[in-house]
Amino acid sequence: MRRGCSAKLRESLAGDLRRSPLVVPPRFRAPPALKALARAQGGAVLNRQVRACGITAPMQSRRIAYGHWRDNLGVTVIQECVTNPDLCDGWALALRLGKNAIITGPTAARLQGIPLDHRIVLAIMPADEHAHAPGARILRRPPFQATRIRGDLRMTGAVEALVDTLEVLPPREAESLLYHALQRDWMAPTDIEKARDSRRKRNQHTRALERLHALVFGGVQSHAERRMRALLRTNKLRGWKGNHRIHDPSGRTLAILDFAHPALRIALEVDGRAFHSDHLAFERDRARQNVIVVQEWIVLRFTWKQITQQPARVVATVRDAIRLRAATPLLREESFA
Repeated sequence: MRRGCSAKLRESLAGDLRRSPLVVPPRFRAPPALKALARAQGGAVLNRQVRACGITAPMQSRRIAYGHWRDNLGVTVIQECVTNPDLCDGWALALRLGKNAIITGPTAARLQGIPLDHRIVLAIMPADEHAHAPGARILRRPPFQATRIRGDLRMTGAVEALVDTLEVLPPREAESLLYHALQRDWMAPTDIEKARDSRRKRNQHTRALERLHALVFGGVQSHAERRMRALLRTNKLRGWKGNHRIHDPSGRTLAILDFAHPALRIALEVDGRAFHSDHLAFERDRARQNVIVVQEWIVLRFTWKQITQQPARVVATVRDAIRLRAATPLLREESFA
């Protein structure tokens, strides 16, 4: 490109390069020694390492301007040497912050097989060290669990990485991720309790963990039910009863339903307490649902994510069930209510 080209055009071309398969012109290729070093460090290199391989500051700037290299977390990334973006971020943090850096948050979680979508970058550093990395959040405290080593990188275990992510997310996002993580057995409710207790012993900030702890031990189900009740009310779906008991002819309780429309025999189950279930509880829950279905009830199950992120779909499903029941009268007149 001619020297007189505008900065806007340069940025446009750099964007095109980042979006297309990487083809590096010979004059922008990294020297073999620098390329080998970058590959060993996830694609990240320090300026002094770049200079040691014969690349001057102007040469480095041109490579960044054209999109072949980029700045990331205070270090330089050679795009052609990146094989895993999270490994690249981990190395960038380690190079920028020094040997005491511990990678945590979504980066550490993804490197250990937990597919978090959040793009925040977190690292743990001792409280008496003041290093920083542009674009990263530094947690200045010791980890509450043993760290893991991946090559030359130190990182928290997957559970602590999840807990650290939950702590820094906005409350609504944290609640959604918490429920998601518990449902998929990425963590257990007691992990929140252990993290909170560890922070307390060190007199560290525990406000976010206290809120999550309250949500896990007694709050998720009631909160999910409140959301469901509000959906029914605001959409003028009437006739629903909360915590409705179904009895057999002898008066024995067969089941307690989160929400029920006794006249239509439609049950709504909010899966807010599913993560508390062990294997036996899972078996009991399925047996209970079979009993309900045998009594000609339509059972709809909704997750926390569906209630909070797809409310219109939840309401539409409930309306469909009402229309279905109206079109197919009950075979039996007796009611187990």
